[in-house]
Amino acid sequence: MRVCTGELLDKVVAENPDVGRVIRQHQIAGKPVPDGIINSLVEQRLKESDCRVNGWVMEGFPETEAQCNLLKAMNVTPSVVFMLEQSETESLEKLGKRRIDPKTGKIYNLALIRLGDPHLSKLIADAEGDSAELAKLGLRNASA
Repeated sequence: MRVCTGELLDKVVAENPDVGRVIRQHQIAGKPVPDGIINSLVEQRLKESDCRVNGWVMEGFPETEAQCNLLKAMNVTPSVVFMLEQSETESLEKLGKRRIDPKTGKIYNLALIRLGDPHLSKLIADAEGDSAELAKLGLRNASA
């Protein structure tokens, strides 16, 4: 089973407006979603029967020491770990093309998006003025 923190967050935003508001505020500000929220979602998901029976592939987790500590507390030891590396220049370039839909909180990349959806086309047109400073902020948050 694929366990993706982004999808878990999207589900909470759709189902729980109070927590969803907190998640969206962090995403729109370019800040990481609090570990308490993500850890709770991941823990619940890994305890579901399909993950226990079939195993899982985790995407976007762990990213912080607190998230690593959750896996230790759950006695979860990954059998295989992939770590992808890229230069700071590449990171800034990708972060500079990242856009957040303020309506849904969903994250898009301008280089990968399909322009068939009129809502997304408008979002892209509105977001053209984003500065490289936002990308640098995202990279600093990720490094921390």
